[in-house]
Amino acid sequence: MKKSALLLLICLSHLFFGYSQSNNQHEINSANESLVVVLEKLENTHKVVFKYKSEWIDTIRVNLKMKYETIDEVLSQLLLSSSLKYLKRDPNYYVILKNNSIDLNLNQKEKSKQPKLISLGNVQFENTNVTLSGFLISGEDNSPIIGATIAIDGENKAISDESGYYEIDLLTGYHDFEVKTIDAEPISYEINIYSSAKLDLTLFKTYVQLDDVVVNAKRLDENVSEVIAGKENITIEEIEKIPAFLGEADVIKSLLSLPGVNSTGEASTGFNVRGIGAGNNLILADGGLIFNTSHLLGVLSAFNPKAVNNVDFYKGVKPAKYGGRIGSVLDVQFSSGSKERTVLEGGVGILASNLNFETPIQKDKSSIQTAFRLAYPNYLKNYVRNNDLKNSAAFFGDGQIKYSDNLNENNQITFSTYLSKDNFNFANELHYDYSQLLSSISWEHVYTDDLISSAFYSYSSYASGLNSFDLDLGTEQVWNTSIEAHQLNLDYSWDKFENNEISFGVNNTFYSLKPRQFEDTNGISNNLPLEQALETAVYFDNLIHINDKFSTYLGGRFTAYSNLLDSTSINYSGFDPRVSLNYSFDNNSAVKLSYNRSRQFLHLVSNTTSISPVDIRKLSNQQIKPSISDQISFGFFKNFFNNNIETSIEVYRGWLSNVIDYRNGADLSQSKQIEEELLQGTGKNYGVEVYAKKMRGDFTGWISYTYSRSLNIVNGKLPNDRINSGLKYPSNFDQPHVLNVFTDYRFNRRLNLIFNFVYSTGRPATFPTAVYNGYGLNVVDYSTRNNYRIPNYHRADLSLHVAPSLKKYQKIRGSWTFTLYNLYGRRNAYSVFYRPSIVTNRLNSYKLSILGNVIPAITYNFKLK
Repeated sequence: MKKSALLLLICLSHLFFGYSQSNNQHEINSANESLVVVLEKLENTHKVVFKYKSEWIDTIRVNLKMKYETIDEVLSQLLLSSSLKYLKRDPNYYVILKNNSIDLNLNQKEKSKQPKLISLGNVQFENTNVTLSGFLISGEDNSPIIGATIAIDGENKAISDESGYYEIDLLTGYHDFEVKTIDAEPISYEINIYSSAKLDLTLFKTYVQLDDVVVNAKRLDENVSEVIAGKENITIEEIEKIPAFLGEADVIKSLLSLPGVNSTGEASTGFNVRGIGAGNNLILADGGLIFNTSHLLGVLSAFNPKAVNNVDFYKGVKPAKYGGRIGSVLDVQFSSGSKERTVLEGGVGILASNLNFETPIQKDKSSIQTAFRLAYPNYLKNYVRNNDLKNSAAFFGDGQIKYSDNLNENNQITFSTYLSKDNFNFANELHYDYSQLLSSISWEHVYTDDLISSAFYSYSSYASGLNSFDLDLGTEQVWNTSIEAHQLNLDYSWDKFENNEISFGVNNTFYSLKPRQFEDTNGISNNLPLEQALETAVYFDNLIHINDKFSTYLGGRFTAYSNLLDSTSINYSGFDPRVSLNYSFDNNSAVKLSYNRSRQFLHLVSNTTSISPVDIRKLSNQQIKPSISDQISFGFFKNFFNNNIETSIEVYRGWLSNVIDYRNGADLSQSKQIEEELLQGTGKNYGVEVYAKKMRGDFTGWISYTYSRSLNIVNGKLPNDRINSGLKYPSNFDQPHVLNVFTDYRFNRRLNLIFNFVYSTGRPATFPTAVYNGYGLNVVDYSTRNNYRIPNYHRADLSLHVAPSLKKYQKIRGSWTFTLYNLYGRRNAYSVFYRPSIVTNRLNSYKLSILGNVIPAITYNFKLK
């Protein structure tokens, strides 16, 4: 703890030192740099927002070196030689437009700033008679606008026909152009027409509000240009589109549509990535650790989508700032709240309701955002087939608060808190109770335009319990487990060199956990001792754009680990290199090669295929060595039709050391020495991932297919230290075939029909093969480990989404989602179990299905501004 306190003082001293270095003059030095990158840097440096269409600026390169005091100065120079202009909507919000763009989304006050001149045709033709024609379309439903009057220089010249078409003969030069119709507000502007031209217009009954959202400068060719192999950025729009259980948008479930990601089925907690289990994934929320990603034992994600701003997911190479887990990284950032206006939004569904409120505390400077969610899932009992589940009850809820403050141009501070709570009573015999709390504070300081630092502290806690009741004997057994984590990080970002992004820092994590506390009504207790450890790491990241074709990421992380309470334990340390190479053949195709090493000191000990609330966590010690993962991958990425269709194929191979598995007959709930119940071995993972996605148009969607294997070998020196006699066997996460199909058809601007299909190979299982009777007892003989599989899983869903009305002047903007989950009522097996027959003394198999019917759902979402 002294080390952690010392590091905190160092962090704060850096920030206070930099606080006095404010300077009103800035410098930009960009040589052949993408305009997207330049705008991103300006956003980060000055805390401003640029709104634009990515396709307008993706190909623009910038060569500019200048000193400036205001954003307007540098923005004017950046756009000087382009066909773009900008509108300043407020001191921190800029809209970038094309010179000939028609912005019908500005309100009347802003229309005075709107560019009036529209240039049409080819400039080489002048002083001639020309024709202007086009179609008038309704913005509400894409239907033609019939009977609209088109006026030139104040004189009516044409009326649109039944298809919305109009045609006007006029002279080249400047003219006043106006469209008037009964059902829509008139629009007017000045045109300069050089030759015959076409001008199609979309009109609305009233002007449509331009959404106040932070622009995500996501390139259309990001899958090709992204240097870090295996990185995925998931937008909230994509999350909300995917048909979810009972209509509730789900951050975690949206990951399952990606190649290489799967789960063990319905009501399963977490997700498995490239053959590595859910307990090996690093889950972060605003930088703090999350230990359980689900509500109601896996029915719903722990993250309220209304509170989420962005999701980054890494399944291949992980930036070196991430460590402590050998699996994937899921980095969720909560929304900071609007600093400009008050927003109230929420949703009401048949499973849960949520409410999100955000408002500026001091306009353009500070804001607060809150989001709460409450569930009422007990009506689900009507749709389950299992009698025990019908006699069960559940509750869960979560809340999140975030405060952000731009202290000045060079300093920003953020506070974030997240809390969740679950209760589940199973057939009046088992009572699960688990909760988690996360609080964090971060301070970002800008030393110069090139150097930015961030000091970060977080506290995470997770506690779970199980009460088991024996109604016949009148006894009760209670299990409890808990973990706390303190994180203290100091990170730097340095962009001093051209086409070279450098970041480095120090990460500290202090763990304190109670693996298991047990007590029953007879006074018998069985507690495992308190465990504590400190994990310290230094890291270095370097992203280099060598030329237009070749880019590379180089990273390294050195970690030192100390078990603080185990005097017999040795300390561990190691270096984890990470490399990713991207070679682009052109703007539409590239190959990527990567290598990643990571290690894990905190282990989730479980003999179930899905995470449960009473799983035990153990820290590395002399008996349990840290797990290590090495992974290489190679991929080819190709886009077609102006980046409208993106495709990829990736192959990967992984090697695992010190993989944890349990002995045959292990009793993790009562053992006084958990280490004696565990074995460690090696593992290998390999697979092929194929992905195709259509990005734009009325019909969009994607299809992903993964073939993968995950195999373990536990071959100890003694026969009792081996599994399957030391031969390889499938891990619990081995599912060779996984297929996902997602389609979205847009009938018009408000109506979407969405279809989703999922197929996966059944997970491995160990089944009894025979039962013997000896001395009046049944003795069961089991197969080798994971030698069988439960039935394959497949499911189809259908969803109809009705977007808000496009009218601007309405107090409430509401949308509806209608969902049919498990469209054809498939009874997918959650598990298969056996019971001996009293008559024949043979084993009879039974399949447990959580769901066996089609489940309809309806959700209403609203927003007030």
